[in-house]
Amino acid sequence: MSELIGMGYTKDIAEKFIEDQASWLTRDEIAGPNNIDDGAKSVGKEVDSRYGYYGITAPWITKGLFLTGGGGQLNTIFSWGTLCNSGLIYDTGTAEIH
Repeated sequence: MSELIGMGYTKDIAEKFIEDQASWLTRDEIAGPNNIDDGAKSVGKEVDSRYGYYGITAPWITKGLFLTGGGGQLNTIFSWGTLCNSGLIYDTGTAEIH
């Protein structure tokens, strides 16, 4: 909290940020049955969902049309820089982003 306030965020915004970060970890797509992590494990991969996801979907067919690409991103409400500067992300020297 003090790091965020020191960066210029108000106490209310800092509290909301911390609340949103904690809420992120309880969302169905993060912690529910058949969540994103479970899907990755089912194909022999591991993912870290603490800060969000970014990915490209596997090819798929819709109404006979072969499609590729797409995907999406689930984010926390603050930028990567804010997360790093606040100390909530601290392992950037060892983290691998694919």
